[in-house]
Amino acid sequence: MTSHGQILASPGAISGRMGRIEMGSSYDLNSGVLWTRLDELVQGNDYLYADSARFMQELLGDDFDPTILSFGEAKFQQAKIIPCLEKLAGSSWAASRIGVEVVARRKAEHLAETYRGHRGVLLDDVPRQNLPAGFIEIQIDRKRDLPQLLGNKALGGFVVSNLAQALQVIRSLHT
Repeated sequence: MTSHGQILASPGAISGRMGRIEMGSSYDLNSGVLWTRLDELVQGNDYLYADSARFMQELLGDDFDPTILSFGEAKFQQAKIIPCLEKLAGSSWAASRIGVEVVARRKAEHLAETYRGHRGVLLDDVPRQNLPAGFIEIQIDRKRDLPQLLGNKALGGFVVSNLAQALQVIRSLHT
């Protein structure tokens, strides 16, 4: 962790297709069908949002140590995330600077226990997660075309419609 504080992003904030394999279908985690479908999605060119790699590379360039924080079954979540790290970071060296944490409990609970006394930012597509003291929430809502940021630090959170706006908030919080 750098002196900037912890920057955590959910898979839903950086990938529009991560959830598609999970929604509307029930898969056995031991099924070859699941892993084949997951591999097809991850290897596809439209798996990550177009602005995801630039966002992650700019965070790394600003000396942040970002972490992808994912909720769910560990093997499945890691299989969704790990293959994308190099695409996100631009190189294998930079990818090694991106942390991955998979949790089986609510993200707010994880942050409260694991990062007690720390400050940071959670970028997620899930709103109002009641984060612990010291954490600011940035909700990304890509369905809305927001000409400007909504919210402020005093309210404990922001709503953005793209990762460029999220980066603007993160930089403003750490100046």
